[in-house]
Amino acid sequence: MLKKPAVIFIFLVLCVPAVHAKPQAPGKTILDGVYSDAQATRGQAFYTAVCSVCHGDALEGVSAPQLTGNRFIERWREDTLDTIYNFIRQNMPLGRAPDSKPIPDGDYLDILTYILNVNGYRTGPSELTPDLLGSVMLVGKNGPQPVPDGALVITVGCLSQARDGVWVLFSATEPARTRTSTTTTPAE
Repeated sequence: MLKKPAVIFIFLVLCVPAVHAKPQAPGKTILDGVYSDAQATRGQAFYTAVCSVCHGDALEGVSAPQLTGNRFIERWREDTLDTIYNFIRQNMPLGRAPDSKPIPDGDYLDILTYILNVNGYRTGPSELTPDLLGSVMLVGKNGPQPVPDGALVITVGCLSQARDGVWVLFSATEPARTRTSTTTTPAE
């Protein structure tokens, strides 16, 4: 008789907190026009000066990947803009000398808006700011979609072992894209 209440208690302890741990969806998508024409124009000048040698004048890719088209969008979609911004800021230009003058964060932000503009995302009335990057999701032209195949995701739910020894996840949240496999954010 004592087994049944213990099982119910364990179920409640493991599953009830999961209901409150749903990942927060970003407030906006790139389709909402989150950067300005002026910002994209500035970004074009910085892109030409810093990025075009490797990525090409039309973002077509020369000695580095192209920054337009479906392959580019699939790599970054269903993730917030801070992920692509931080990647660019931390890694580009590749092979930069350690003693070279650092590129200002604002220039990287403008470059990102230029890349988005070339990919056909519309502009809006205000500029994209660093504090908005984490709340704007990059999506395809057809809006939010399921996370791409092969993407690293996070989900919260309950695990249960079936009679055949297979583990089953149930009462789970929708998978959300993540870039780190070892840590979670407070929102996650």
